[in-house]
Amino acid sequence: MTLEEYRSRYAILFDKINLAKKILEQELTFSHHEFNKAYHIQQLQDKEWFAQNLDYILKNKKHFETSPGLGDIVIDFLLPYYNGGLVAGVAWNSPLNFKLYLKDLLYLWDIGFCYNGYPILSYKEIRRYERTILIEYVKNSCIEIVKDKYVKGKNSLALSQNIISKLNSLNIADLYPNWQTYKTISVIKNTLKKES
Repeated sequence: MTLEEYRSRYAILFDKINLAKKILEQELTFSHHEFNKAYHIQQLQDKEWFAQNLDYILKNKKHFETSPGLGDIVIDFLLPYYNGGLVAGVAWNSPLNFKLYLKDLLYLWDIGFCYNGYPILSYKEIRRYERTILIEYVKNSCIEIVKDKYVKGKNSLALSQNIISKLNSLNIADLYPNWQTYKTISVIKNTLKKES
């Protein structure tokens, strides 16, 4: 094959790639709203399933922590930490707006990311006209919510700065190379279905 034939062949391939990218962009734009709705429903279902099956996960914690296939499951239905609100009419937030790996979530619970000994799923510090902490946690396979506001600069739900800083230092799971194919909690769901 001559150099010109190679160039011609590559040009055809690049044209096909560019056309495929354009079609993908159009599809993503067209189905954005419906995709987000379906994704939100799936996240709520996964969070409920996770709470209902947490005892199994904790019972087999070592296996989930050490298995590369299971420890790298992305828990994409939780926002573990959120700090934001409205101050002097200006909205702001500084969430850890990423998804955790299962092994990191298990580690957090080991170091005290808990409420009264129960694993926390979400810790939100919200500042508006008053400052409030809202915690979602799992108790008896159900998701419970507790909320308290700061009085005289104190809040009974406040976590230690040590735990917050460790939460901030975790790996960012959404930097996974291919967001369409990362491992989700469905891996565990399918395993449990086969076992039962």
